[in-house]
Amino acid sequence: MQSSVITLTCIRKGETVPQALARVALEELGCSLKHAQAPLLLGLWDHIYPDSAFNPNAGTHSVNLAYTLALPDLDESLLPSKMSSGAQHSRLRWQPLQKVAVAQDVHSYVKQTAGVWASSFLTKA
Repeated sequence: MQSSVITLTCIRKGETVPQALARVALEELGCSLKHAQAPLLLGLWDHIYPDSAFNPNAGTHSVNLAYTLALPDLDESLLPSKMSSGAQHSRLRWQPLQKVAVAQDVHSYVKQTAGVWASSFLTKA
């Protein structure tokens, strides 16, 4: 059984958190949450950028909700390496969270989430 961290940065108008988790899992992992265990909230993080995708002179502030959940039906060999156009992310890289937390080429916000997960949850297993 695989565990995945799903970070919600875009909950759509009228969408519940469970609906958003299901959408993100389908869009980014290509899997259903039908057989997943209940998601566990890892934490909330502010991500503040001096620019945005729409205007280099206007800042962006998003509140990220990071969840972890066990996905028993997840087949790692089928995980995508690229996202479809219009998806939140353009590339994906799958690696253990302990490595993500110290990787030089990973954004500091991603490292923050990975570090909390690795230290808080993996050490208790």
